[in-house]
Amino acid sequence: MTTTIGRTPSAAATPAATDAYRYWWDTARTTARQLTTGIAPPTLDIWGPVWEAGEHAVLATDITYSRLYGGSGTHTQAGTFAFGRPAVMAGALAVTAAINYRRKTSAARDAVPRWRDHQRAQVIVTTKRLVCSTDLGTEHIWWESITDLHPDLAGWSLTLGFGPDYSPMLLSGPAAPALAVWAAAAIQGARWSFDPRLAALLD
Repeated sequence: MTTTIGRTPSAAATPAATDAYRYWWDTARTTARQLTTGIAPPTLDIWGPVWEAGEHAVLATDITYSRLYGGSGTHTQAGTFAFGRPAVMAGALAVTAAINYRRKTSAARDAVPRWRDHQRAQVIVTTKRLVCSTDLGTEHIWWESITDLHPDLAGWSLTLGFGPDYSPMLLSGPAAPALAVWAAAAIQGARWSFDPRLAALLD
């Protein structure tokens, strides 16, 4: 698969956005070449998080973040309180039934898994983990905890899976290719350079 800078989301229509996509695409390609040739990419001095011995920060940026999960699927039943003639009571029962049907239908739709919690997030990539800061707090995602890796260079996104107990994460935006390189190298080891989904970075 060949990916070019010209194939970008509509947000890249402005010069500043186009520059961001070009910068991160070039950064991803440079990092990919360095990793495959045994050259250690530069590290970053980031103060705040406490790193483990031998752990180094290699990338810091902001990106669009979301999680895949379904709602509870529960809803509150409306009750009927009506007194009077049978026609009035029948009308009230019909209205209540319609309300409950809408609530049940809405709850069923909400239970279907979809991408939620869309927001901008600050991310730091290290040699051992991904640190992701959102409105919900800071997540420390160790590379060994990731069970699924799905880079999409054409879509400028990276999807990470964590097994049945933790909802998948979608990271999208200009920096996604660079994140994908580091994630693939950390998770797959030397095999990452044979991943056809990342081949465009090594052309």
